[in-house]
Amino acid sequence: MALCDVGQGDGIVVRTTPGHAMVVDTGPEPEAMDRCLDRLQVDVIDALVITHLHDDHYGGVGGVIRDRAVSAIYYSSGEERLPSEVTAAAAAAGVEAEKLSSTTVIDLPPITVELLWPRPGAPTFEENNASAVLEVVVPTPDRPVTLLLTGDLEEDAADALLSSATGLSDRGVDVLKVAHHGARNGGSSLIEAVDPGLALISVGEDNDYGHPHPAILETLARAGIATARTDELGSFTVEVVGSTLEVRELR
Repeated sequence: MALCDVGQGDGIVVRTTPGHAMVVDTGPEPEAMDRCLDRLQVDVIDALVITHLHDDHYGGVGGVIRDRAVSAIYYSSGEERLPSEVTAAAAAAGVEAEKLSSTTVIDLPPITVELLWPRPGAPTFEENNASAVLEVVVPTPDRPVTLLLTGDLEEDAADALLSSATGLSDRGVDVLKVAHHGARNGGSSLIEAVDPGLALISVGEDNDYGHPHPAILETLARAGIATARTDELGSFTVEVVGSTLEVRELR
């Protein structure tokens, strides 16, 4: 997988087969995602998932679809109205943008994708807490690697997720995309519950929000969790080498 340096936003790429990938969020601007996907040699987007409808997660959608085939677009939101950038991208790709629900099946073999949040009957939250949370399992020669992608989920919704997602804290994850760019309101409960081997933070250099918050970094350090950040590394990949995960700058 890769975290693209999109500035203050999220742009995640999970390879499915050679030249194909699932993209989760697009950052705020098209050029950064287009450039990152070119470097990763991705020509086909098997699925684009927009975790929620804030500009730093969908604004770069035009760069994702540029000169690439797109098989499906999904989104999660507490809003009913899609931004024009998303509707235009769906029209250009010749697909319908589908709102995620408990009945949505994202079938992308050999990887498996499960929507953990929002859950049926969950309380109504504002947009950050309507973020899609995806558990992605990637097969490797040695063992499956589990990724947890969390959008901008805040702590109250994270606590609700942990209460409703049976077994998540027991099975843990290998890689956690830290929620909300490491903001304090992302909280520490999810980090502590899933105890990842590697935490990823997608965040703009010298951003105006103070992300990632020192309290979140302290939680990660106290737990001995290795951390990789786009504001320090730029775009990077996470690769399985033997039984370990290696972070490599994308050049």
